[in-house]
Amino acid sequence: MPEALPRALSALLDSRGFSDPDALRLRLSWEADDLQGKILDPSAMKGFDRAVEILLAARERRETVVIHGDYDVDGMTGTALLWLSLRRAGVQCGWTLPRRDGEGYGLSDDSLDRCLRGEGVEGLPEGADPGATWVVSVDTGVTAGPQILRARAKGLGVIVTDHHLPGESFPDQAEALLDPHQEGCAYANKGLCGAGLAWKLGKAVLEATGAAQASDPMRLLQLVALGTLADMVPLTEENIALVRLGLRELRERPLPGIEELLLNAKIKPGTVPHGQEIVFRVTPRLNSAGRMRQGELAIRLLLSANAEEARRWMDELEDLNQKRQQLDQRITAEAMSQALAKCGPGGEPPQAFVLSGDTWHEGVSGIVAQRIAERFGRPVFVLAPDPGQPSEWRGSGRSVPGTDLHIALSRCAHLLEKWGGHAQAAGLSLRRDKAEEFRAEFLRAIEDARAGTSGPGPAGECRADLAEMDANLLGWLEKLEPWGPANPAPLFWTESVKIVSLARVGEGKHLRLSLRQEDHDVDGIGFGLGGQASRLSVGQSVRLAYQPEWNEFRGRRQVQLRIKEIT
Repeated sequence: MPEALPRALSALLDSRGFSDPDALRLRLSWEADDLQGKILDPSAMKGFDRAVEILLAARERRETVVIHGDYDVDGMTGTALLWLSLRRAGVQCGWTLPRRDGEGYGLSDDSLDRCLRGEGVEGLPEGADPGATWVVSVDTGVTAGPQILRARAKGLGVIVTDHHLPGESFPDQAEALLDPHQEGCAYANKGLCGAGLAWKLGKAVLEATGAAQASDPMRLLQLVALGTLADMVPLTEENIALVRLGLRELRERPLPGIEELLLNAKIKPGTVPHGQEIVFRVTPRLNSAGRMRQGELAIRLLLSANAEEARRWMDELEDLNQKRQQLDQRITAEAMSQALAKCGPGGEPPQAFVLSGDTWHEGVSGIVAQRIAERFGRPVFVLAPDPGQPSEWRGSGRSVPGTDLHIALSRCAHLLEKWGGHAQAAGLSLRRDKAEEFRAEFLRAIEDARAGTSGPGPAGECRADLAEMDANLLGWLEKLEPWGPANPAPLFWTESVKIVSLARVGEGKHLRLSLRQEDHDVDGIGFGLGGQASRLSVGQSVRLAYQPEWNEFRGRRQVQLRIKEIT
């Protein structure tokens, strides 16, 4: 057990079940040897050896392999790193993404036909046959059984790599299927993201061809870190190890495109980025390309050969990001108004929200749904017109802890054209004339899922005094990062805290406070809590739930509290 742990940290670790000294030492370790020891052997994954065998045979026969990704960060980073790995292993491969206008998302008949024709495929080596013999999906495909069957009849072989939960259209016609969730798969980490799965496959091919040492697949873990954090997969032991190794690579050996991305996000060179910096400042820039239907731009940035090329792609990406932010702000405001209108007279939200708008853009539906879910503590689906199918909605959903979105959607599957995802995030396509029926069925499914569960009690997992919120504690907490599902940022609580001053900031949306407990003073910020100012007053004693963090302003660095609840 590490010496001299702060009392608040010891209490936190006890509440999370860390009683074994060796397990705790490893959880706090950022040493490469310790982290690499947590990476699991992929040969335990059903279909893995078969996929490697196919790719090695394709290499020998000089057959064209097309990597078919998806347009979120996980899919784009996985596509980039698998292309880099297979090319370095001597495989004749290119890459493509779905055309959002018309092809939708995932493996479609149209996108697979394009691969057969070699249309819209980038990155093929000179002299390679443009038409694909093989397609390798990344972060998609586990619900594309009919499409894969039709592609096979045309002579196209498909390897599926996906991490989403299988649906009714299981792709048993694929030549190989890698998905930890498939029945009979012994691979222990069911939370591996698409980029992590692609990295393991690429690394195995590099090792089998003797190219691993020269190609250095560990450097590509920086792409796995981005995909893992962006996709909100559970931070299992292996995923934490993959992210920590990837964050180290971001500090020590960033790829040219990622180095430009970090500079654009104003992350100090030569430092290990925090996971939350990646989530809120880096991956949204990549996501802007996918959301604006130009995911190819993000992959070109990730694959940049030098700084000059990276700067050119980054300039284009930043222009897209600014357009995405404008859309995001407008649609979030409209969706928030819809959600508030659905709340009861006392402001009590319904069990779930299904929100839609004819002028909304499906590319920002996910982030808007996330904001609504966080604001109201309820599962949310945001529907926007499908640009390729005028008679359909395309939706993105986000859930809250304790409510499985995938299970709820399975109750509605008979109403949906396409759907997939996992417990906390999902997507769907829905005919417009089925929208009201879907709203009712989804609400019933969520009500049933939440039936018998008690409402949330006071927030906070560990009691602490304000005097314990110091630089030493924050230093220890950083060793437990990254934060995310299955490893949430700690939420401390403190009673008998006196309000010294308070003010609404950010156009009244947020609340800034000065706080005191006994003789210790600290500042706090409550994002989205501006509306509570009317019930609070200077001198009032309150209970707080909060996360301690660093606040840097004009060269001054001090501890502040990010307040989540005031009672």
